[in-house]
Amino acid sequence: MVNKYAFRLDNNLEDELSQVKSAEDALRYGIQFEKDSIIFFLTIQDATDETKGRELIGQLIEEEKGHLKNLSLELRKHLKR
Repeated sequence: MVNKYAFRLDNNLEDELSQVKSAEDALRYGIQFEKDSIIFFLTIQDATDETKGRELIGQLIEEEKGHLKNLSLELRKHLKR
């Protein structure tokens, strides 16, 4: 699940990265990666029964949301140039 959805460690990664030709492409790729990570962690959190584990995963989700926000702001700045 991690390899397929969140961290995409398959052979397509090189193909995907070869499509990154600009800063805008890189930002969009990073944004999608963060979104995929959030979905992955939400799925894991839902499958976790232990309260402490759910809290720790929740912290990871919040960190990923921060990354998503920062990348989105950078993209917005980039598009205004």
